[in-house]
Amino acid sequence: NQDVISEEVSEFILVPDGRLTKRKIAEMINSNQKTHDILIYWADFKSQDNAVASMWLNVLARGIKVRVIVFLEHNEKLPKSILYLRKYPCFEIRKAVTPPKVTLSIIDGKETLLSVTPSISPRGKPGLYVNNHGVVGLVQEYFELAWRDSVAIC
Repeated sequence: NQDVISEEVSEFILVPDGRLTKRKIAEMINSNQKTHDILIYWADFKSQDNAVASMWLNVLARGIKVRVIVFLEHNEKLPKSILYLRKYPCFEIRKAVTPPKVTLSIIDGKETLLSVTPSISPRGKPGLYVNNHGVVGLVQEYFELAWRDSVAIC
């Protein structure tokens, strides 16, 4: 048997926390065409709620389906700017019942950015960018299980 060499090159890139993470996320969102699945701790974004709402609104305006699983600490609530997005049919948001082991963003089932959660690493959240089909598939399966186990936000 002869190995078939794929023209696609898999990338596994360590992305440090900070500006480089924001730049990588912006690149991923700009390439986004169909779906964006997200698993986050709201504590990481609550000081930027208007920017997050604006970013998701821009993605929704392009007709991209967005599914968000958010972990909320005890007595933590999502702001109205985020809850308002539920009026869009291609936006779904649910609450994680237990703290996730990673936070993640999956673009079109083709690329993902994984980050260590605050409960594991309080000093920062370096990320791992991956566009390998097999690894992204595993991450997508994890997201689907987390989605199944999450609950609607009232």
